[in-house]
Amino acid sequence: MSEHPNAALHRTAHDAFSRGDMDTLSKMIAEDTVWHICGNSPASGDFNGREAVFGEFLANLGELSSGAAKFVGSQDHLGDGEYSVSFFRFGATRNGRTADFGVCEVIRWGNGWIAEEWFYLEDQYGWDEFWS
Repeated sequence: MSEHPNAALHRTAHDAFSRGDMDTLSKMIAEDTVWHICGNSPASGDFNGREAVFGEFLANLGELSSGAAKFVGSQDHLGDGEYSVSFFRFGATRNGRTADFGVCEVIRWGNGWIAEEWFYLEDQYGWDEFWS
Protein backbone atom coordinates (compact mmCIF):
# COMPACT_ATOMS: atom_id res chain seq x y z
CA MET A 1 0.00 0.00 0.00
CA SER A 2 1.38 3.42 -0.88
CA GLU A 3 1.96 6.21 1.61
CA HIS A 4 -0.75 8.86 1.97
CA PRO A 5 0.30 12.16 0.28
CA ASN A 6 0.19 14.07 3.58
CA ALA A 7 2.40 11.46 5.26
CA ALA A 8 4.85 11.81 2.36
CA LEU A 9 4.85 15.62 2.77
CA HIS A 10 5.46 15.19 6.51
CA ARG A 11 8.40 12.89 5.76
CA THR A 12 9.80 15.45 3.28
CA ALA A 13 9.62 18.18 5.93
CA HIS A 14 11.46 15.98 8.44
CA ASP A 15 14.10 15.07 5.86
CA ALA A 16 14.67 18.76 5.10
CA PHE A 17 15.04 19.56 8.83
CA SER A 18 17.45 16.64 9.28
CA ARG A 19 19.65 17.93 6.44
CA GLY A 20 19.49 21.50 7.77
CA ASP A 21 17.73 22.49 4.54
CA MET A 22 15.74 25.40 5.92
CA ASP A 23 15.06 26.73 2.41
CA THR A 24 13.07 23.62 1.48
CA LEU A 25 11.38 23.57 4.89
CA SER A 26 10.36 27.24 4.61
CA LYS A 27 8.74 26.51 1.24
CA MET A 28 6.50 23.96 2.97
CA ILE A 29 5.29 26.22 5.79
CA ALA A 30 2.36 28.57 5.18
CA GLU A 31 3.08 32.23 5.81
CA ASP A 32 0.24 32.33 8.38
CA THR A 33 1.03 28.96 9.99
CA VAL A 34 0.55 28.43 13.74
CA TRP A 35 2.77 26.02 15.68
CA HIS A 36 1.83 24.86 19.18
CA ILE A 37 4.70 23.48 21.28
CA CYS A 38 3.33 22.21 24.58
CA GLY A 39 4.96 23.09 27.84
CA ASN A 40 6.36 25.88 29.91
CA SER A 41 9.96 26.39 28.82
CA PRO A 42 11.97 28.54 26.43
CA ALA A 43 11.36 25.82 23.80
CA SER A 44 7.56 25.95 24.18
CA GLY A 45 4.73 28.24 23.16
CA ASP A 46 2.53 29.24 20.27
CA PHE A 47 4.34 30.58 17.22
CA ASN A 48 2.20 32.55 14.80
CA GLY A 49 3.50 32.81 11.25
CA ARG A 50 6.43 31.42 9.30
CA GLU A 51 8.71 34.20 10.56
CA ALA A 52 7.96 33.30 14.18
CA VAL A 53 8.55 29.59 13.52
CA PHE A 54 12.01 30.32 12.09
CA GLY A 55 12.90 33.48 14.01
CA GLU A 56 11.68 32.40 17.42
CA PHE A 57 11.10 28.65 17.76
CA LEU A 58 13.71 27.06 15.49
CA ALA A 59 16.31 29.76 16.12
CA ASN A 60 15.80 29.49 19.88
CA LEU A 61 15.96 25.69 19.77
CA GLY A 62 19.23 25.91 17.84
CA GLU A 63 20.66 28.48 20.23
CA LEU A 64 19.62 26.58 23.36
CA SER A 65 21.17 23.36 22.03
CA SER A 66 24.17 24.97 20.28
CA GLY A 67 22.78 23.50 17.07
CA ALA A 68 22.61 19.97 18.48
CA ALA A 69 18.82 19.41 18.34
CA LYS A 70 17.89 16.60 15.95
CA PHE A 71 15.84 13.51 15.23
CA VAL A 72 17.44 10.58 17.07
CA GLY A 73 15.03 7.72 16.53
CA SER A 74 12.79 6.09 14.01
CA GLN A 75 9.99 8.04 12.48
CA ASP A 76 6.54 6.77 11.59
CA HIS A 77 4.30 8.94 9.43
CA LEU A 78 0.55 8.53 8.96
CA GLY A 79 -1.78 10.64 6.87
CA ASP A 80 -5.49 10.99 6.27
CA GLY A 81 -7.73 13.80 5.07
CA GLU A 82 -6.07 17.12 5.81
CA TYR A 83 -3.81 15.80 8.63
CA SER A 84 -0.64 13.83 9.11
CA VAL A 85 0.85 12.45 12.30
CA SER A 86 4.44 11.50 13.02
CA PHE A 87 5.88 9.60 15.97
CA PHE A 88 9.60 10.02 16.55
CA ARG A 89 12.38 10.61 19.06
CA PHE A 90 13.93 14.07 19.24
CA GLY A 91 17.19 14.68 21.04
CA ALA A 92 19.41 17.54 22.02
CA THR A 93 22.49 18.42 24.01
CA ARG A 94 22.38 21.39 26.33
CA ASN A 95 24.80 22.56 29.01
CA GLY A 96 26.66 19.24 28.85
CA ARG A 97 23.49 17.16 29.20
CA THR A 98 21.95 15.00 26.50
CA ALA A 99 18.31 13.99 26.41
CA ASP A 100 15.85 12.57 23.95
CA PHE A 101 12.09 12.73 23.97
CA GLY A 102 9.29 10.80 22.36
CA VAL A 103 7.18 13.16 20.28
CA CYS A 104 3.81 12.94 18.58
CA GLU A 105 3.60 15.67 15.96
CA VAL A 106 0.32 16.52 14.23
CA ILE A 107 0.21 18.67 11.10
CA ARG A 108 -2.85 20.17 9.48
CA TRP A 109 -2.19 20.71 5.78
CA GLY A 110 -3.74 23.40 3.64
CA ASN A 111 -3.14 23.13 -0.12
CA GLY A 112 0.20 21.37 0.43
CA TRP A 113 1.37 23.87 3.08
CA ILE A 114 1.88 23.27 6.80
CA ALA A 115 -1.06 25.31 8.08
CA GLU A 116 -0.91 24.30 11.75
CA GLU A 117 1.28 22.04 13.85
CA TRP A 118 1.13 20.56 17.36
CA PHE A 119 3.96 18.86 19.29
CA TYR A 120 3.03 16.53 22.15
CA LEU A 121 5.79 15.16 24.38
CA GLU A 122 5.81 11.82 26.19
CA ASP A 123 7.60 13.53 29.10
CA GLN A 124 6.38 17.10 29.26
CA TYR A 125 8.00 17.76 32.64
CA GLY A 126 11.34 16.42 31.40
CA TRP A 127 11.13 18.61 28.26
CA ASP A 128 10.39 21.71 30.34
CA GLU A 129 13.18 20.97 32.81
CA PHE A 130 15.73 20.24 30.07
CA TRP A 131 15.13 23.49 28.18
CA SER A 132 14.75 25.72 31.27
